[in-house]
Amino acid sequence: MSISTYLQSIQEKIYALLADKKYRKAYNLYIKVADKFPPGREINELGEKVNKAIAKANREIVNKKLEKLKPLWKEEKYKKILLELRKLLTKIPNDYKLIKNYQKAQRLYKEQVEEFQAKYEKEADKKLKKLLKTSEEELLSELFKMEKKHPGSELVRKITKKYRTELIRKKINSKSELLNSEKYDIIEAFIKNLEKIDKENALVKDLKNRIKLRHYGTLVSEKSESVYKAVEEFNTLYKLKKYDKAVKLGEEILEVDEDNKELSKKLKKAKKKLFRQNRNLAVKMIISKMPNLKADYKSNKKDYIKL
Repeated sequence: MSISTYLQSIQEKIYALLADKKYRKAYNLYIKVADKFPPGREINELGEKVNKAIAKANREIVNKKLEKLKPLWKEEKYKKILLELRKLLTKIPNDYKLIKNYQKAQRLYKEQVEEFQAKYEKEADKKLKKLLKTSEEELLSELFKMEKKHPGSELVRKITKKYRTELIRKKINSKSELLNSEKYDIIEAFIKNLEKIDKENALVKDLKNRIKLRHYGTLVSEKSESVYKAVEEFNTLYKLKKYDKAVKLGEEILEVDEDNKELSKKLKKAKKKLFRQNRNLAVKMIISKMPNLKADYKSNKKDYIKL
């Protein structure tokens, strides 16, 4: 069989497949032939006919689908339209009509969503503002329901965050007297309750930090006062030469105020003076007992060991 005869038989098969609307088989058969033979007039013409037939079939599919979608446009079901058009675009990605309709549906769906969100936010605001004034428990319950019903919704997250913040602000304002006091145990319990509403809330974090710093300042102030009094007592004991008591007190002070360099120097001096004081006392005691020791030695020489 000559090449020309072979190509003619292939052409007939492809035309028969196109007539039966078996476009994929016709296209695959054409590709198989085109791979075997070098480009030429007959191959190119066959390719053009196959592509035109497929393009015509695709247009018919698109037109039929667009016709079916017309009621959805009237019903403003843009999300459903987008889903249907997306399916077609995966099969016919370069169709102008499809692309144009898809872009139109996108624009209208965006406007529809924005309108719905504005309406939803307005209604939610009205309801939640009322609950904020009347019942904090119902407000929290409603916020939880909204989050459960619309998981992942950025709008719902924005609304619930807003009203948790408003509730926290209200609670903080109502406890201004407590928060300005030094009842830190009660304040800590109050902050823990706020964290149950929203642990990551900026107001809660700010309040927690402010109270922590103030409490630390109070503790430092109390500590400084106690240390000052203790150091004064240490100095008095030092002046009275009660070095044993001064050393003990100095060591206790440095346990809570280890950076007190001045006291540390005085404590070293006190320890040296205590050592000398104890040594002098020992020497005096030995000297005072010397006459008795001499007399005892004369009487009991055998009980003493010579070095």
